[in-house]
Amino acid sequence: MDSPGTSVDLGGRFLSSRPASAASDGNVTPAGASTVLLIEDDPAIINSVAQRLGEAGYPALIAMDGDEARALVAKRSVAVVLFSWRFIAQLGGGDMLHDLRQRSVLRHLPMIVFSANQAELMEATQRGVADYIPNPLRGEDLLQVVEEYVG
Repeated sequence: MDSPGTSVDLGGRFLSSRPASAASDGNVTPAGASTVLLIEDDPAIINSVAQRLGEAGYPALIAMDGDEARALVAKRSVAVVLFSWRFIAQLGGGDMLHDLRQRSVLRHLPMIVFSANQAELMEATQRGVADYIPNPLRGEDLLQVVEEYVG
């Protein structure tokens, strides 16, 4: 079941036993070149998004809390951060985004929010979020936006 305020429609597929960083042909994309950090606590969304990214050749790192997200951004070369505003707001909202930017090994860390709520999207934009994906999440929208910032 989806978390309140968050929905996903990525073809109903979930992660197989194959790592999210493996492309559908079995090759692994070089670390950092196109790595997406997904900050989310809903297993259904994590599985669907990670699988869709993996099938397209984008390795996915998963953070299920703020501390884990901060640590991953500080230690790994992340090309883009993807999150629901609902969850980021629970983790501190704008302060969380500021922390991630400060800890990132990249000078500019694009952040993409997904939400169906206009007020959330406006707040995210005011906090410097680069782009958004409308909810319900669709695989084509996800890949198009990620490609824009990673490709």
